[in-house]
Amino acid sequence: MLLPLTTYAIHSKRISIRKHTIIHKGNYPELRKELDIDWETELHNKSTTEAWTLFRTKFAEAVRKHIPRTHPNAKLATKKSKWMIYKALTRIKKKHKTWQRYTETLNGEQYRNFARHRNQAKNEIRKSIKMYEKNIAKEAKETPPTPPHPPKNGTM
Repeated sequence: MLLPLTTYAIHSKRISIRKHTIIHKGNYPELRKELDIDWETELHNKSTTEAWTLFRTKFAEAVRKHIPRTHPNAKLATKKSKWMIYKALTRIKKKHKTWQRYTETLNGEQYRNFARHRNQAKNEIRKSIKMYEKNIAKEAKETPPTPPHPPKNGTM
């Protein structure tokens, strides 16, 4: 049983190390200049596999130079909704942890433990959403709505 546990831990670390491309910050004019190659002469007398490999490496190199990459931010990954309170968030984390433990062991007792934490998380989420909606309704009653703005000239 120790071998699968090690495999899962290594697998989960590999996923979290992946870098993401920041596409909207890419320097596309420079990327186009770098890829402005006479492809006919470059790929002349090459097999399909060789041509594809050459194109892929040149393209990947250009993308690596001109489109920035970043590690995913752990804080953004745990960004919570407006209705989420601390207690609900801890229940959700506990549910995920017990599910992971169950998938590693496939033990019936671990599943019952997961089911208990799943139900607690669901109830806590419902409570926190209900509290959030009550607060919105209370604020709406206390603060009067703002009157609509008159239309700007030339819009009608």
